Amino acid sequence: MSLRRIEGLFRKRVAVIDPDACRKCSLCVKACPLGAISGAPRVVPEVNEALCIGCGICVNACPFNAITLKTRWSILPIAALATVLVLAVLAGLWVYHAYMTPPPGPVEAPARDVPGVFQLPYEDSKETLPPPEYYATLEEEAGTEGG
Repeated sequence: MSLRRIEGLFRKRVAVIDPDACRKCSLCVKACPLGAISGAPRVVPEVNEALCIGCGICVNACPFNAITLKTRWSILPIAALATVLVLAVLAGLWVYHAYMTPPPGPVEAPARDVPGVFQLPYEDSKETLPPPEYYATLEEEAGTEGG
């Protein structure tokens, strides 16, 4: 996404009416396609910034050059983005908590004869290991052969 597109999310062009230059003819009220400019005849019209899309039709319709398009910076997309990020983080924490927290209550060890249960190798091989005396004899033999 280009920088101009990102910047476009946070700025908006809106029509601004100069009350000193306005002659209160209401041509801009009639020209606005969205009805963003409202006002009675012989009163300075007001622009509803929420409805104005910055198309510039009212600027061309005003014979007295009393309307200009100004750039307004909006905080709403920033707040919306921050809200989405906070919700995503909270959802991630909830998922992490749901899957990483052990179940409540005591946890019983699985039975040894259940197939598929991982068992450490030294638990099964305790009975098949030679007694400690065997290792002592090996050390003695290794010491006598080398000397």
